[in-house]
Amino acid sequence: MREESIPANVVVCSAAISGAEKGRQWAWALCLFCGMGRASITPNRITYNAVASAMEKVGQWAESLVLLRGSAAPDMITYNAVISACAAGGCWQLALGLLRELRRRRLVPTPVTCGAAIAACEVGGRWELALQLLEEAERPPRQPSPLACSSAVSACRRAGRWTWALALLRRLRRQGLRPSAAACGDAAAACAAAGQFHALPALLGQGALRCLEAVRARAAQGAP
Repeated sequence: MREESIPANVVVCSAAISGAEKGRQWAWALCLFCGMGRASITPNRITYNAVASAMEKVGQWAESLVLLRGSAAPDMITYNAVISACAAGGCWQLALGLLRELRRRRLVPTPVTCGAAIAACEVGGRWELALQLLEEAERPPRQPSPLACSSAVSACRRAGRWTWALALLRRLRRQGLRPSAAACGDAAAACAAAGQFHALPALLGQGALRCLEAVRARAAQGAP
């Protein structure tokens, strides 16, 4: 008995592309997408978002940007994927340009959007802009994502702004948010780099501080 083939349509193609995206097979996802054009199948928003997400996961920012420009009605999922891909690829100016663009389209940035944009600022060394975006993300009823907070603290660390890194952690705690281990670690690294060891107990806890002191002592003695 001959098996019947499933007719190719936008639903079938979108499902196949989503499967490739979940498997991080971006080249296969892009191949399927291009095949839709050859088969005269018009992609829908779900299709574009699936391909853009596949590009994002492997940092293929150029390809994701081309997809964005080809979409007739990109939504926040599309923009989030492309901004994240640009941030991962070190293209912070493109990422921030896309943030301005989506606002002109009267789309509302999500915590994911702000987190990706702040991560882009971190990559570009724009710590002041990272803090500005974080402040915008904190306006009620919105709440910044853990990625946004960690990226802002990391941006301060990279710029050697240890006082701002500490101020960020204090602000998060006042808001009832618990800083991630990565954020605390970045703030501690900023303080240590500036020789501000007095701030470490509150950041690391007494147990971790004793370990740090032991490591420093061994390093001073030249121990392996």
